[in-house]
Amino acid sequence: MPGFSLRAPFSPAALTAALAAAAPAAQAQDGRYYTAPPPPARDGWNVGFGLGGGDLSCEGRGCDGVTEAGSFDVQVGSMLRPRLRVLGELWVMGHTEDNLTISQAILTGGLQYWIIERLWVRGGIGVASASARYDGAFVDLEDQTENVFAVAGGVGFEVVSRPTFAFDIQIRGGTGFYDDVKARNAALVLGLTWY
Repeated sequence: MPGFSLRAPFSPAALTAALAAAAPAAQAQDGRYYTAPPPPARDGWNVGFGLGGGDLSCEGRGCDGVTEAGSFDVQVGSMLRPRLRVLGELWVMGHTEDNLTISQAILTGGLQYWIIERLWVRGGIGVASASARYDGAFVDLEDQTENVFAVAGGVGFEVVSRPTFAFDIQIRGGTGFYDDVKARNAALVLGLTWY
């Protein structure tokens, strides 16, 4: 047919307008339209804790390698911005074998930042203390270090993310800097936080 063409000039503006008109909602089979839920809007005070396991190790004079250890932490914080949290945290890892318990506690103040909606990073500085306790049949012995400088950090992904509640999986690490020795906590943790 003269004067008629199936080819039209490419127009980025027309393509953008067409995609924008189709993108705001998706139609389900029942004919209703749905949009993605907004990200959680968190504010105010919050509290959380975590349980897990990993390794307690040291490097330096008198150290003898890596020991499997349980992990427990508790945090109290406040949201400074929708994606930024300030918090104080106590993190303890310990191992018991043959009546001997060794542990390291790290107390830090720090920040937690959500890189994207459910993925966050956390870091803090503070103090650490290590202890060893032997509970024998006839003798009980305990030794504890002085408080020393410590750092701790981690990354987490929220499996469940709500405005007032989150359940996440975390990878955590922390180091206490003692005289001639560095003691390290490393753990995989399941965490719960109420906002």
